[in-house]
Amino acid sequence: MLVEVATYPEKRVVQQMQDGIMLVRQARGVLPEALVLCLCPRGAYPVPEQAQETSTLGWTVSTLKWKVVELWTLSAEELLGAPNVGVVPWVPLARYDGPAEVLLQRCRDRLEREGGKQKANLLAVTQVFAQLHFDKPE
Repeated sequence: MLVEVATYPEKRVVQQMQDGIMLVRQARGVLPEALVLCLCPRGAYPVPEQAQETSTLGWTVSTLKWKVVELWTLSAEELLGAPNVGVVPWVPLARYDGPAEVLLQRCRDRLEREGGKQKANLLAVTQVFAQLHFDKPE
C-alpha cells in the first residue's frame, strides 16, 4: 500500500504518485495499491486519479492509476461512528454542518474513552488537523 498525504490538492502530487508507485515496483517487484489523501481544499485543482506518460518517440506509454480521497467531502458523522478509534483524528477535516466546538468535543470524548495507550498521540494529531481546518485557534 502506498499512501500520499497531500495537505492541499496540487499538481506536484501527480509526479509524487508516479515516482512512488514506480519506486515500490522497482524495489518490491509488485505494483502497490495507491491512495492519495487530500486534507483540505484549495483552489479549483482536483488531483486526478491517473496519469499517462509517453516516451519521446512514442514507443513506450505508461499509465498509472490511484484512488483519491478528498477528506472534506466525507461525512464527519460517519467517520466519528467508525468502529476504529484511529479514524477520529481525521474527523475535523471532514464535512460537518454544526459548530466546531461540538464536533471537537465529541472527538475528544471518544478518544478519552477508547484511545487506550495511544490516547495522547491521537489527541495531538486531532489537534493539529483541527488547526488546519478551523480558523479559530481556541
